[in-house]
Amino acid sequence: MELFDTVFNRAAIYDYFFFNVKTVLEYPTVLELKEKNPRMYERWCFIAENSYNPDKIDLSGDVFGSFYEEMYNVHAVKHAEFIKIIAISYAIPYKEGSELKRNLYRIANNDELIVIETFMEVLHKISSECKQRTPVSFNILCGYEIVNFDIPTLIKRFLYHKDKFVNKNIPLILKNCLSSKPWDSKIIDVANVWKFGGFYNNNTLMCISDFLNLKKSVDLLTAVELNKFYWDNVGDDETLQYAIDEISLQSATQTNLSLQIMNNLSKM
Repeated sequence: MELFDTVFNRAAIYDYFFFNVKTVLEYPTVLELKEKNPRMYERWCFIAENSYNPDKIDLSGDVFGSFYEEMYNVHAVKHAEFIKIIAISYAIPYKEGSELKRNLYRIANNDELIVIETFMEVLHKISSECKQRTPVSFNILCGYEIVNFDIPTLIKRFLYHKDKFVNKNIPLILKNCLSSKPWDSKIIDVANVWKFGGFYNNNTLMCISDFLNLKKSVDLLTAVELNKFYWDNVGDDETLQYAIDEISLQSATQTNLSLQIMNNLSKM
C-alpha cells in the first residue's frame, strides 16, 4: 500500500505502533571518552575531522582538543556508537465507541540494558501476536525521525549489548520493517509524511505541533539540550532520577505528538 493510502486511511491508524527513543552521550566530555574508551576516542577524532570540519581547519595547534570537544557535544548525540538509551515510550491506539483512544507506556532507567531489554520484550510479544493473525500481518511502526534515528539506534545499541541479553534475537516486527519492499513497508516516519511528496522537511516536531496547535505536556528539547540537562543532573540519586523522569516525559510527549499528527491526517 502506498504511503498516503495508509496515512489517509482511518482504519489503518489502529494498526500503528507509535514509539520514541531518547538518548544521551555515554560519556559527558570527550576527555572522559578518551580516558574510558581510547579506541572510540580515536574513532571520534576521525569522524570529527572528516565529517565536521568542512573548511579543513588545521588542528595541529589544538593542543587542548577544544575542536573535538565542541564537535562531540554538538554532533556525537547523533551517533549510536557514542550514546546510550535512557528512555523509550510507546503508544497503542484503540477504538472506544467512535473515538480513538491510546494506551501510552514509558520505560526509563539509567541502565540502558534494562530499557532495551524491556522494550525488546514488548516487541517480541507484539511480533508473536502478529504471527498468529490470518494472514500474518505486522503492525506499522510510527514515530518522528524513526527511520534515521530511533530504529537504527535501537538495533545498534541492542547489538552492542547482545551477549548480555537472554533473548539475542531481533524482534520479527523490526526485521519485517527492514526487509519489506519500499511500497510495502511497515514503517511510517512522521517526518517523511510532513514532506507531503516534497524533498525537504526542515521543520522540527515542535514547529509542526505549534503550527497544528497540538496538545503537549512539555516543550521538546533538542538532542543537545537533552544531553546537557541529563549530565547537569547526575550529581546524586535524587537529581539523577529527576533527570530520568523528565527525559521519560520528553519521550512520551514526542510519541503522543506523533499520534496526534497521524490521527488528524487519518480523518482527511
